[in-house]
Amino acid sequence: MTAAGFLLSIRQPVGAESFLAQVVDGIFTNAGNTFVVGASGPSNSLVVLNEGWLQDGTGIIGNLFSSTDNSALITGRNSRWESVSQLFVGYSGSRNRLRVIDQGRIEAGTSYVGFESPSRGNFVLISDDGSYWQSGGINVGHDGSANEVIVTNKARIISAGLNAIGYHAPSSNNVLSVAGLGSYWFGGHLAVGSFGAHHNALRITGGGQVFNDAGYVGNGAFNAAIVDGPGSLWNLNTTLFAGDDGSNNQCSILNGGRIHCAYSSVISGTDNRALVTGLNSLWNASGTNGQLVVGGGGSGNQLDITQGGRVNCWLARLMGISNGVHVADAGSVWNIGQDLKVGDEDDWGNSVTIADGARVDWGDRRAEHDALGDVRQRLAQRHVAEDAWRIDRRKPAPLDLAGGLERGAAAPRHGDQADRRKLLWHGFLPLSYAS
Repeated sequence: MTAAGFLLSIRQPVGAESFLAQVVDGIFTNAGNTFVVGASGPSNSLVVLNEGWLQDGTGIIGNLFSSTDNSALITGRNSRWESVSQLFVGYSGSRNRLRVIDQGRIEAGTSYVGFESPSRGNFVLISDDGSYWQSGGINVGHDGSANEVIVTNKARIISAGLNAIGYHAPSSNNVLSVAGLGSYWFGGHLAVGSFGAHHNALRITGGGQVFNDAGYVGNGAFNAAIVDGPGSLWNLNTTLFAGDDGSNNQCSILNGGRIHCAYSSVISGTDNRALVTGLNSLWNASGTNGQLVVGGGGSGNQLDITQGGRVNCWLARLMGISNGVHVADAGSVWNIGQDLKVGDEDDWGNSVTIADGARVDWGDRRAEHDALGDVRQRLAQRHVAEDAWRIDRRKPAPLDLAGGLERGAAAPRHGDQADRRKLLWHGFLPLSYAS
């Protein structure tokens, strides 16, 4: 009896123990409630091909800690593995593999790659035009670590629910990559490093594109989202939270990559960073009333716009303690549609720095650094005495500005609006320029 014929008769949970190969070739097979590749042993395999269709309630590759190096291959047009409830690539086992290629399909209620904390080094590849993975939600590293998913060569993921790369501590070092023109991930909310998970990454490269409702990078620490290269895009229907109360997380937009947020972008938490660098690199939060918030009540957060990068927003706010925006190099632009506000009640140490030919535009105004050194004059004449600026008397002024600003014997009360004709300035000056 062939392996395919054997599967046709299955109505109870099944499991491949060690070195067992199973094939679904050109037929429909209902495996019952649970189908397992590697229930307790290593090096088992499943192949679905030639429009074969394997259906079960829950699918598992690598069930127990001892279930290692198991594999499943779904290949060929309309070949599919359907797990109605859940699919696990590495429940407790490690180094298990799922490959979906040449127009193969995976369909699952919810999908996990590296579910329990012992589950490490599991791998999923979705490759080739017409291949896709459809799931109610995808979780790469629920509690497991060092798991990886690659979507490439015009393949797709469709996952409408909640998605995570590193869901829960101690989960770490998990990666999901969307690489190459025509490769897509269409999903609901996406968290990169939630509930204390650390060192996880989303990578969008080579023209790959990811579409989510909202994005969260780093409730834990040292998580990253990287959008690198022309055509590479992370598009969010609502808000991107970089930091999200975690620390030392980073969003990087490199070499012409783009992030687009239809609503707002927030860099919050402690010591989180966003970097927009390289010609045509763009972070866009300029939808109707779109805000860019640096700090959000946190501290030590930083936005760097360098080497021709650009950030667009409608409103900009620096809030909290010692948060900053640094705009440097010719061609680098921070474009603010309406209003820029640095600091608020009980905030201090926030700053904007413009250097080496960069510029900041807001409304019909402009502040820029140039070799002639007259930027301070323009700043004093056009920008500082604006209602949006606030004074913080608790810090000494780092520099004096010429042309319209005067040192005064008495400073305005903290939070008072600046006088538009003359500013008597004691205290911290939130906007500074590097020579």
